[in-house]
Amino acid sequence: MNELTRMNYLDAMGIASFVPRRLLTNGTRPRLCVLPLADSPDSESGHHAESSAASAAQIAAGLNGEIGAGSATNSEESLRPLSNGLNSVLENFGDLSPRINSTNSKPKTSVTQELAAFKPMPSMQQQGPQASSTVPSVSQLPAAQQVHSTDKQVELDTALSQLTEASTAFSRADTQASDALNTASEKTVADNSQAEPASFQLALYTLSQSYQILDSQQEGDALPTHALLSKILAARFSIAHLPSMELQRWPIPGSPSQFQSWQAASDMMFDFFDSRFQKHQPKGFILWGEDAAKLILGSSVPYSELCFAVHQSDVYGLPALVLPSLRAFLYEPELKKKLWSSLALLPR
Repeated sequence: MNELTRMNYLDAMGIASFVPRRLLTNGTRPRLCVLPLADSPDSESGHHAESSAASAAQIAAGLNGEIGAGSATNSEESLRPLSNGLNSVLENFGDLSPRINSTNSKPKTSVTQELAAFKPMPSMQQQGPQASSTVPSVSQLPAAQQVHSTDKQVELDTALSQLTEASTAFSRADTQASDALNTASEKTVADNSQAEPASFQLALYTLSQSYQILDSQQEGDALPTHALLSKILAARFSIAHLPSMELQRWPIPGSPSQFQSWQAASDMMFDFFDSRFQKHQPKGFILWGEDAAKLILGSSVPYSELCFAVHQSDVYGLPALVLPSLRAFLYEPELKKKLWSSLALLPR
C-alpha cells in the first residue's frame, strides 16, 4: 500500500501510530530504538529508563522469537511475546500521565484489543480488486430523484429545441440578407449602367395598328437594312409597303453631360412614344439590336439572354421581341435560322 494512503487511513481511524503484530512480508528487519522520556527528576528518570530498557528488551526478544518461528509466525504463541512487550511499554508510559495533559486521553487498552476492535471503513473495503463503481440507472433511483432527472431532461430538450429554432431563424435571416444584398448590388449595377453616357442611332418604323419597330444602327453605315426589313415584314406580316423611317440620334447636340445618360434617353423616348401611343396603341415592340433593347427594357438583364425571345416591358406594359440588329443579319446570315421561329412568337 502506498505510504500516503496508509497514513490517510490511520488518520481517518484516529490512530496516531501503528505497530504491526507480525513481521511484514519483504519488510526490513526491526531496529531497537530508544524511546523518548518526559522531563522528570533524576530518580524517576532512572526508574523509567530501566523500565523502558526492560520493555525494549522484551520487544526485541519477541521479534527475535517471531523471526525464528518460521512458518509458525501466524500462531498465537509467536505473537504473545511481542504483544506482552508492547503492553509493558504502554503501561510504563501510562505512569507519566500526571505530567502530560490528559484532557483528551482515552482509556488505556492493549494493542491486541485495539487491533481486534478495529473495523475497516466502507471506503477501505471498496479498494479491493472486486470493488465495482457502477452508476445506477434512472429506474434504480428513488422517486424524488427520478422526478428531478426527468425535469432536467425536459429542460435540456427544451433548450435544444430553442437552439435549433434560433439556428434556423439565423439561417433564414442570413439568406434574406444575402438576397437583399444581391438585389441591391444588381440595382446599383443597373443604376450605374443607366448613369453611363449613352450614344446610339435608331431607325423607327411604325406599322399601322401593328408593331413599333426599332433598329439599332451605327452612324456612317450604308447597308441595305431597309430592303432587308421590307422583305421580312412582307413574308411574315404580308405588308406590301414599308412605312417611312424616322431616325433618332443620341445625345442631343448641345445638351449638358448630365442629360446624356441612358436614363435621360429612356425618359425622352417614353415622352416621344407616349404622345403617339395615345392615338394608336401598338401590339408590341420589335427591337433589333442591343441599343433598342436597352432603351425599352433597361439593362438589368444581359443582352445575350434577351435575344430571340419575347419579354414584357415594365415601362410601357407591352410585349417586346428582341432580335439581333439588321446589320448583324447581313454580316451573319446563319442568324436567319432563328429569325422565323422567333417572329412566330408574335401574333399577326
